Amino acid sequence: PVTADSRGTRPGDLGTMSSSPGATYATGERARCIASVPGNGERTVFAVGTQRLRGNNAVHFVAHDRDRDALVARGVYKHHPEIWDLQPSPTSDALVATLYNPSSPSQNHGGAVWRVPGDGEDTSGSKALESVAPFPEINGAARCVRWRVGVGVDPSAPATGGTLAVADEKTLRLFQLDASSNAAMAIAATSDSFGDAPGAPVAGAWDPHSANAFAIVSGTHGALHRDDGVCVYDTRTMRVSSVIPNPPSSRRAGCRFADVEFDPRREHKAFTAGDDGMARAWDLRKPTDPTSVFAGHEHWVRRVCANPVYDLLVTASADGTARLWRHGETCDTREDDEERKTNGSNGNESRTSLSTRAFARGGDFPGTKMDDDDVGPVETYGVLGGTAVCGVAWSFADPWSFASLEGDGAVALRVVPRAEKYRILL
Repeated sequence: PVTADSRGTRPGDLGTMSSSPGATYATGERARCIASVPGNGERTVFAVGTQRLRGNNAVHFVAHDRDRDALVARGVYKHHPEIWDLQPSPTSDALVATLYNPSSPSQNHGGAVWRVPGDGEDTSGSKALESVAPFPEINGAARCVRWRVGVGVDPSAPATGGTLAVADEKTLRLFQLDASSNAAMAIAATSDSFGDAPGAPVAGAWDPHSANAFAIVSGTHGALHRDDGVCVYDTRTMRVSSVIPNPPSSRRAGCRFADVEFDPRREHKAFTAGDDGMARAWDLRKPTDPTSVFAGHEHWVRRVCANPVYDLLVTASADGTARLWRHGETCDTREDDEERKTNGSNGNESRTSLSTRAFARGGDFPGTKMDDDDVGPVETYGVLGGTAVCGVAWSFADPWSFASLEGDGAVALRVVPRAEKYRILL
């Protein structure tokens, strides 16, 4: 069930090319993680964590100054170890969680929730984040920390707490934070061990439509034998409830998933990014084959991020570009129904035939080709072959803009083309 708008593009087809970055900001250090700060009302703010090898790192809170159309430092705060992942609290812009390199000879990485001091608008870089509570018992490397969002979050709950998921090399753990005056971090639940295979999960996401579903992306999963797929855990039992399998062609090429994201607007829908240069959409009720494939990047796709308001998707790739794609209900339901009516086939046959047409570049159904009316990305941002784009994040204040992060720490504000806005709104 795909449309020409979402089936991807042939290699080299870039859609509309936008090499001009618009508003930019330089952290001055290598960086790998960026996230939108949701607690800022009508102001667009992003958090970026740096990765300077010898320490002296920082979390930069980067705001969009609309009057000057510029990205400016809202606050810069010391965070000594290299930051591998970070995420601001969904209910308070004064709290941020990070995972970082070990600060001792131990092989175990560290993690903590921090409080931004003062009013959060100190740009001198002289102040440090204030530790609220560390994550206890992290085993080995840890690359994924996520605050619970969506159905599982009580909007009336105090902004001084929350539930967080952390995936390390051995287990997935849930932590319950109390960030009041008697700060504490308690382990609420722990999964079974992933096994002896090396490698920590590289990404994860809460399902905003379910109070008890968390997905993780891992290269191995050890004894679980998940073939580099995405495992969705039921956090009530801390066991795997469903799996998005790594497509056969990707596995044969030695590629794996790099990111997972749930559709914030539709239940049972998720997106993945992969080392094979593709992003995919999945129906979690039957995740055997993707419902759509977004193909066209020339290198790994490291991140995928769904717009919280509109049917838009953005991907970040090591090919030096970020790309904007369309997705939506037409991809997942209406065309599927029409196919069944026309061919008189059952749902499984319809889904298989449509999924087969979705694949480009040889895909998971060798010999298939894309139709002549295939349309690629709505917009391509950046310079093909330039510095790898490591992350993307939609603004919570302005659904028509997002930020892209390059590996050298450069942040660029990107906007949805005017023509695409009119197409959506009119």
